[in-house]
Amino acid sequence: YTETGTLEGTARDTNGDGKPDQFKKLVKGRELVLKEYDRNFDGKIDKRVLAQWDVIRTQPGAPGIPGYRNVQREEDNDFDGKIDAYREKGVKDSTAKIGQKMDPEVSWKAKRP
Repeated sequence: YTETGTLEGTARDTNGDGKPDQFKKLVKGRELVLKEYDRNFDGKIDKRVLAQWDVIRTQPGAPGIPGYRNVQREEDNDFDGKIDAYREKGVKDSTAKIGQKMDPEVSWKAKRP
């Protein structure tokens, strides 16, 4: 929580080792959510997803339901510290970041042990 009592984000320990490995940070109020994952539990972030609130999010064959829609994603799938997969909504060739170093730190330092 912030000094004014507003929720800033959350951290979760999914494997029970006492260290958080999933982080969510609210950006621009609740309009954007940054989700960060340590999928191999080594203390380094290897997947980031930026999601934006969409009041009329639709899925094929379903009525519009409010929810978050992913707008950007980067992943280090072989855990070598470099981006292996990158996708940005609306950008057809979003390969420019592939091979670049991925920042292993959690963006939201307040919940990091």
